[in-house]
Amino acid sequence: MDRKERELQAAKILERAAYALVGALFVIFAIILTVSVCSRNGASRATADVADDPPRPPIVQEPKSTDVPKDSDHSLDDAYDDFYSFDENPDDEEGFEETYEEYEEDYDQYDVDDFYDEDDVAAGDSDEEPDDNYWEEYVDENDSDASSTIIVPKDFKTLAEALDFVGERGTILLLKSQKPYELGQSRFLQDRSGCLVQNSITIRGETDDPADVVVVIAQDQSLIIENSEEKPVVLENLSVRSEIKRKSNGEYYPSVLVVKGDAEIRNCVFLGERSANLIGVSTFGPSSSAKLVDSTFSAYGGCGAMVGESSVVSVIRCQFDKRNRCGLYINESGKVNVSACVFRQNNLAVYGSFGASGFFNDCEFIKNRDNWKFEDDLQSLKVSRLRNKED
Repeated sequence: MDRKERELQAAKILERAAYALVGALFVIFAIILTVSVCSRNGASRATADVADDPPRPPIVQEPKSTDVPKDSDHSLDDAYDDFYSFDENPDDEEGFEETYEEYEEDYDQYDVDDFYDEDDVAAGDSDEEPDDNYWEEYVDENDSDASSTIIVPKDFKTLAEALDFVGERGTILLLKSQKPYELGQSRFLQDRSGCLVQNSITIRGETDDPADVVVVIAQDQSLIIENSEEKPVVLENLSVRSEIKRKSNGEYYPSVLVVKGDAEIRNCVFLGERSANLIGVSTFGPSSSAKLVDSTFSAYGGCGAMVGESSVVSVIRCQFDKRNRCGLYINESGKVNVSACVFRQNNLAVYGSFGASGFFNDCEFIKNRDNWKFEDDLQSLKVSRLRNKED
C-alpha cells in the first residue's frame, strides 16, 4: 500500500470518529432534557395531590399536670410573690433599703408642688409642656360676663396694650392714679392712631369718681369701637381728656368713635379744648349705636357728642356745658332719644341736620347762646317738658 492510500484511509477513520462523537453528545443532551421534563411533571402532580387532600388537624398534646394539690394553701398570687420577692437575693433587698434610707430625708423636705413651677413653664424654662387648662383666661367672679380681667398699669402700661391682649367679654381695670394714662397704639390699627375694641369689652375706672382715672387722647388718636358682639362695649368711671397736637385744618377728631355695634358710656367726663375741632363721642353709620348715661361733655371746640348718619343714640341724665361750640350734633338721618339732660353755657345746645329726628323729654337749657338749630325747622323732632332757665 503506497503512501497516498494510507492517508486516505486515515482520513476516513477520523471522519467516522467525529460522527460517533456528535452522536454521543446528542444522546446525552436528549437524556438530560427528558429527565428535566419528568422531574417538573412529577412536582406538579405532587402539588396537585397535596392541594386535593383536606387539611389535617394539628396534633395537640395534653398539658402536663402541675401536681398542685387541691387542698393546698399555695395560690397563684403566692407564686407571683415568691417569684418577684427578694428572698433569693437578700443582698439586693438590703442594698435597696440602704439607698432609700440614705435619700429619704432629702425627699421629705420637698412637696410635690415644688417640682412644678408655673412661672418657669410660662417663661419656657421647663421641658414639661403645660396642659391645656394652664392657658385658660382668668374669670372675674364679680363680673359674670368677663372671660379675663387685666389691670392697668400692673399688667400693661397703656390702654392699647391691654385691649390687644384682653379676651372676649373681658374687663380692663384702670387703677387710681395721679398721672394720666396714655392711650397708646394698637397693633391691629395699621392706618390710624389709637386703639381698637373688637368685642364687648368693659373699660372701667377703679373708683366711682372719674377724676381718679384720666385717659389722655391726642387730636390724631381715637378709641375705635368695632363691636361684633350683641352686648355693648362699656366705658365707665373715666375722664377722657382730648388734647390738640397741631393746628386744626377744619376736620373733626372724635376721642371715642363707634363704627360698629353698640357702646354704653356711664359716669364719664369728656374734656376738650375750644381751639380744636374735637368731639367727645361720635357714632358713624347705620350699624352703630350708643347709650350715654350720667356723663359730662365740656369745653369742646367741636361737639360734645355727635350722632352719625342713620345711627341711633340715647342720652340720659347727661350734661353739655362750658362753651361747647355745639353740645349735641345730630347728623343726617340720625336719631336721638334724650331725657333728663342739661345744656348749659354752650354756643349752640343742639344742632340737627336734614332728616334728623328724635325725642327730647324733661331737659333743661341754661344760658346757651342758642338752644336749637335744625335745618328742617324741628319738623321731625318731638319735644316735651322742656325748661329754659336763665339763672
